Formats: sequence, structure tokens, C-alpha cells
Amino acid sequence: MRSEKFIVESSDTDVSMHLKLSSLFRMMQDAATNNAEEIGFGKRETLDKGYFWVITRYSVTLKEYPEYLNEFEIITYPCGRNKFIYPRNFIFKNKQGKIIGTASSIWTLLHKDTHRIALHALEDSEAPEEHVEGEEPLPQRIDVNDGEFVEERIVRYSDVDLNGHLNNTKYIEYILDIHDNEFFKANIISNITINYERELSMGNKIQIFIKKEQNVEFIVGKAENQRVFTARLTLQKRQ
Repeated sequence: MRSEKFIVESSDTDVSMHLKLSSLFRMMQDAATNNAEEIGFGKRETLDKGYFWVITRYSVTLKEYPEYLNEFEIITYPCGRNKFIYPRNFIFKNKQGKIIGTASSIWTLLHKDTHRIALHALEDSEAPEEHVEGEEPLPQRIDVNDGEFVEERIVRYSDVDLNGHLNNTKYIEYILDIHDNEFFKANIISNITINYERELSMGNKIQIFIKKEQNVEFIVGKAENQRVFTARLTLQKRQ
């Protein structure tokens, strides 16, 4: 289990002076990467041997968002292994130690050359397993129709990561960016669940669709008529 403390900087906030979801995803990724190094699942055991980590699903629930210049804590821990699936969970606490959110994720390893699942990677390594009371349930598959077309985006240089693919945090930015200022003035995203379904590289075009149902939005991304991601946003009215 790893704990890291973060300060919400100006580049991490939106106009409400609170942490942006996309910034939280970046911080979670950094904390998870650091923990992977600690437990022997880091660069030497993966990238240096021709494997790379990918996230296939995320679920993040927030009771409150950290405010600008406030400190908060991200705790992350591995939850064992199921064949080639590596679950990982998160807990978020404010400066006073109060739990303000939880998250769960599913990771797997791919071969760098073939981009196929690395079935036997790390099979000789023990996968640590930790659990805590009240942790976020593992994210489930989201089944929904495409909905209404919103916009098309092109994956640019600043969107890709060290694997040459659209970084998982950028999907969150794409999802947030289809909403206007009035949406964020009126709503808080209390949960976001996302299924990452296909890799994207620089220059790829992605079409984004939305479907609304009461306090829930479904966001779908497609490229070359294939599903790239599916997300579900649960909304609460801002007080």
C-alpha cells in the first residue's frame, strides 16, 4: 500500500477552484506507477522486457473535490491477480484524514511488439493482494448505444504517452471537454466509470457521442466505426 500527498495547483483546477477529474486521473496514474516500482512490477520487470501496462477499466467515486491549494492524499494498493488481470484500488483523503472518495481499476500487460495480452508476463512474481473495508467495487462493463454525435477530435502529440498511445487521462479530458461552463456550474460528477476498449495513436480521429438519462450521461468514443471507449457519468446538482 502506497500513500502520496498532493497539492492542488492552479493547473489542476477548473473555474470552480476545485480539482479537475483529469488531474486526479493523472495523479492516480503516477501513484500507481510508483507503487508498481515498489512491488517489483515496474519498468525493469515490464518495459525493459518488452511489456507495457494498460488500464482497461476505471471507476472513481468522489464525495467531495479537493479545493485549490489544499493538500489531499491518494492511497493505492494492488488487489492480487486473476490470470492476466491485475486489479488496483485507491482511497482519497482530505488533509484532515477524512475519506472523500474511492476508486478501482483493472490493469493488464501487453506485448510491446504485438499489442497482444502478455499471458505469461510476471507469472513467476507474486502479486500482492490487499483489501480494505468500504473499497470501490471493481468497474463493470458498460453496455449502451452510441447516442447523439457531439464532435470529432484528432489525437495530437501532447495527447500520447511513452507507449505512443492516447494516455488514459486524455480520454477523461475529451469527455469533460464536450460540456460547457453551464454544465459544470450546475453539476458535480459524483462517479465516472470508463471502459477503455481500443488504443489510439497520434493522428487518429475519434468521434464522440452522448446519451442522457436523468442524472446519468453515457459518453462513447469511436474511431473507424469501432468503439474506443465507453463512459458513464453520474451527476449531482451543485449546491
